[in-house]
Amino acid sequence: MCLASFVLALIFTADKAYALNPLHTNGRSIVDSNGNTVQLRGVNLGGWFIMEKWMCPLDSGSLPDTYSVIQTLDNRFGVAQEQALIKTYQQNWITTTDLDNIKNGGYNVVRVPVWWGQFYPIANVSNATSVRTPSICWTGW
Repeated sequence: MCLASFVLALIFTADKAYALNPLHTNGRSIVDSNGNTVQLRGVNLGGWFIMEKWMCPLDSGSLPDTYSVIQTLDNRFGVAQEQALIKTYQQNWITTTDLDNIKNGGYNVVRVPVWWGQFYPIANVSNATSVRTPSICWTGW
């Protein structure tokens, strides 16, 4: 699994990732390991891993959240087909072109909301033997 590449916030500069140069605060400033102030410019990729109803309508109105969507798909089609459908959705909601455009647009922070259901099947999580592969791994980005 590529959890190492799956991060909540991806920080970029024009030519390198800040993964090797972690950010921290110095007073009211965000600085890199050399003490240089870093101005954060970000975007929200809501709706990618968590279907936020205000941002991406889930159905005609009866499904309130991602959990309910996955549960409904599991009941109708089975877990394997549900996972295939969710993977298709996630691969198309945000694409590598979108990520490239964000980086090329000069943004250096990406908000990517996630939840536990992104990593484990929702049924019987305490005994989960399978782990979902986060969609960012499918992008190859």
